[in-house]
Amino acid sequence: MAVAVVQDGEVAYTVGIGEGHAGNPITADTPFMISSLSKAVTALAAMKLADSGVLALDDRLVDHLPDLRLGTTPRQRAWASEITLRHLLHHRSGLGVATSFTDPPRDLPGCDPCLGHVPLSTRPGTTFGYTNLNYGLLGRAMEAATGRPFADLLYRRVGQPLEASALFAERSRAEREGLAPPHRYLFGLPVRFAPMNLHESATPAGLLAASARDLGRVGAMLLGGGRFQDREVLPAAAVDTLLAPWPRYETGYAMGWGVGFWEGERILRHGGMLPGYSAFMALLPDRRMGVVVLANVNSAIALPARNQLAYDILQVATGADPGPVIPVERLARFSVLLLTLGALGWLAHHARRWWRQGRPTSVQWTVRAVGLASLQIAAPLLLIGGPTTYYGVSPLRMVGFQPDLGAAALVLSAALLADAPLQLWTKRGDRA
Repeated sequence: MAVAVVQDGEVAYTVGIGEGHAGNPITADTPFMISSLSKAVTALAAMKLADSGVLALDDRLVDHLPDLRLGTTPRQRAWASEITLRHLLHHRSGLGVATSFTDPPRDLPGCDPCLGHVPLSTRPGTTFGYTNLNYGLLGRAMEAATGRPFADLLYRRVGQPLEASALFAERSRAEREGLAPPHRYLFGLPVRFAPMNLHESATPAGLLAASARDLGRVGAMLLGGGRFQDREVLPAAAVDTLLAPWPRYETGYAMGWGVGFWEGERILRHGGMLPGYSAFMALLPDRRMGVVVLANVNSAIALPARNQLAYDILQVATGADPGPVIPVERLARFSVLLLTLGALGWLAHHARRWWRQGRPTSVQWTVRAVGLASLQIAAPLLLIGGPTTYYGVSPLRMVGFQPDLGAAALVLSAALLADAPLQLWTKRGDRA
């Protein structure tokens, strides 16, 4: 894990904890995959391009990617022609949340018409819909506008001005520079694993690598009105535009940042998860203060602890008392472990009864047993099929992104499915 604290336009404090690549200690300069926090960096690069006149925020997407086709009906295709870069930055393109983890982004590099099966749920600009595809398309438009690969323009527009030496858009390069190895929490134990292969088209949305110090410099520049080490990186007006939510809203999603209130103060924040990595960053504009927390371990159960660490650091930095530490993460992991063991025990119990008893013959009981078995089959289908249908996340991908919960859900589902036919053999003993 690595942490950076920003105060008054500079990275005031950093710390690294744990062992990184090749046994080297993790430091504030160790690169981590920063998952969806990448959007904040991509938005900054887009704003730099807009400030230099290379593109405009209100440019239509089709003006930069004329071969791109979106929408499944004539009406949706008409809507798609209205999508602007501003819509993409604010997640108001009309491409709904259901496209967050679907396959179409892998077709993005060639901008082939095969993206035509991606639907638009609403007209652009009307509703918020968070999807990685927005920033994937934005990255392609930025490449088209500059004629440069995304990795190159990111370095020129963000890396160089902020002296961010560990900011990378190519995982292979980050690995050569000591990328922290990925881990999963499996019931409280961090286990190292080989990283998943995710398509490069998702790079602007969630596959950047950066160090805590690099992101701290991003935060310092934004909190300083666009200035970093006494030089202007971005005009103050452009920073205000970047950090402002959609017009007429006080809170919501700005350009790569969530805008809200914390302890009565305005806060900018964004987090993210990848298999093996977790990232969170928060800025308090009125205090010119911020915090970055990066971890090379991933679990949905660990998210509250990661966020709470960041908020506790802000509390201490503002002179407030963060309060007692509640081991929510440990309790959650223990509960998931108990749930998994309970499911296995339930299955073993019924298997033992099935082994000792004969097949029942009662028609009345058989009807009841079939009904119960049907419920037991439906439950895991909803448990696994729900996220698969809504988010397009396969069961294996779910385990990758949410290891503890994913493993528990798969074990519980397997227990329910396997237990259902056993009911046809064991309920006879219950009746007796």
